[in-house]
Amino acid sequence: MKKLVVSLLVVAAFIVSSCDKGWKDEEKNAFIDSCVNSAKGTIGEEAAEKYCSCTQEKLEKEFPNVKDIDIESEAGKKIIEECLQILKGDEE
Repeated sequence: MKKLVVSLLVVAAFIVSSCDKGWKDEEKNAFIDSCVNSAKGTIGEEAAEKYCSCTQEKLEKEFPNVKDIDIESEAGKKIIEECLQILKGDEE
């Protein structure tokens, strides 16, 4: 019986932790809204939306917990550069 309870707790912990993967919708929206508001004056709203969506998607893959984002890390810098390159490709 004790083994069953422990097994159930392990399974429950796994299920709960797997449900908490990725960013919540409100975190995604807040990131994109803030990014667009900051960038649209420089690159225009349409380009800002494309850049910010790209950045959010890539950051979420690299940093599944929004609290762990480190834009100054090599991974963070690479993501920013990749999304900027997408914008440059659209200009050509």
